[in-house]
Amino acid sequence: MRYKSNARKKNKKKIIEENSFGYKLYMWRLENNIKQSDLAKQLNVSKSVISKWEHSINKPSSKHKSLLVSHYPETYILF
Repeated sequence: MRYKSNARKKNKKKIIEENSFGYKLYMWRLENNIKQSDLAKQLNVSKSVISKWEHSINKPSSKHKSLLVSHYPETYILF
C-alpha cells in the first residue's frame, strides 16, 4: 500500500515589494490602463518578459529602459 505525502506545497507566488522597479512598473501600467501585451509590443518583448520585470524576477536592459522612456516619457521616474 502506498501512502501519499502530507507535505504542503510551498506557495510559489512572490510578493512584490512596493519600492521595487517591478511594483512601480505594475502600478504605472494599471494607472494608465496599459495591458502587458500592449507594453510588450511597444518594447518588442514578450508578455512574459513584462511579467518577470513586474515580479522582480528579471530587470530590463538599458536598451529596454531607453525604449520604455522614449515611448512613455513619464516612466523615467520608475528608475
